[in-house]
Amino acid sequence: MELLEWDARSYDTLPLPHKRWGPGAIARLRLSGDETVADLGAGTGRDAEQLLAALPHGRVLAIDGSQQMLTQLRERLAGQLDRVRVLQADLREPLPVTEPVDAVLSVATLSTTRSCSARSPGCSGPGASSWPRRAARATSPRSGPS
Repeated sequence: MELLEWDARSYDTLPLPHKRWGPGAIARLRLSGDETVADLGAGTGRDAEQLLAALPHGRVLAIDGSQQMLTQLRERLAGQLDRVRVLQADLREPLPVTEPVDAVLSVATLSTTRSCSARSPGCSGPGASSWPRRAARATSPRSGPS
């Protein structure tokens, strides 16, 4: 299956409900400020920017399938890229991630991804134990509480 490409500049102007969901999902992570957090479906970096504010001594692993979205993310986070690893990857496949993360955030992506890999939160199988126990995703009418 082919990855979707997005018009990142237009995406950031849309009145999407998950703009409101991000802060609540980040708060549920109960971060201390020095963790490494994987942002699955990082998009244009709106939530990664909020994560960096909550992680003054931490890092963000920003993962998305769209090159345009990741280009916009890099522009948004230009002054903070020393604390961000940007990775283009298909979340329906095993992720090429070897470094440990302390928490995982997905604001809208996992509720719209029809299949998941063994190395994604909420999945089981080889590699699943490499993901942290602390994860948060936003609540939406489609996905229910996290």
